[in-house]
Amino acid sequence: MNEDIPTLFEWAGGAEALSRLTQT
Repeated sequence: MNEDIPTLFEWAGGAEALSRLTQT
């Protein structure tokens, strides 16, 4: 399950970037 942790972190980063783009 440790392998799922890094994937989640990476996904969170992408989601944050998308949120910023939609907010602008």
